Amino acid sequence: LIQSKNLQNRVHLLGFIDNASSYLRAFDAFILVSKKEGLPYVLLEAGLASLPTIASDLPGNHDIIETGKNGFLIEPTPKMISTTVEMLFRDEGMRRTLGQSLHETIQKDFSIDNMSSQTFSVYDSSRSEA
Repeated sequence: LIQSKNLQNRVHLLGFIDNASSYLRAFDAFILVSKKEGLPYVLLEAGLASLPTIASDLPGNHDIIETGKNGFLIEPTPKMISTTVEMLFRDEGMRRTLGQSLHETIQKDFSIDNMSSQTFSVYDSSRSEA
């Protein structure tokens, strides 16, 4: 796809790296087109970096991304990926809005306080059922 669109000088696939969050500031967007995911922490990191995000339409990704509001959930086919990337990069305002909205979602729904509260709530309810 990168070669067919002649993007070799603009798109770089890095593979696994330690401390990926330090690289996110250099990204224009974040794309996660995997076939299986639980709750991908990398989407949380992309959100904290306010990156416009495209991800596979998988159950775990639905916990983070709402299509059109804070990113895009797509079928991970070459056609859908390229179409969505092209649409995103034609509209700077959309990129900015989606990235900011995802950042707000992560701050609100996945904060340490919120996640701790939800975890303790599960423990409390299971303890009261015992």
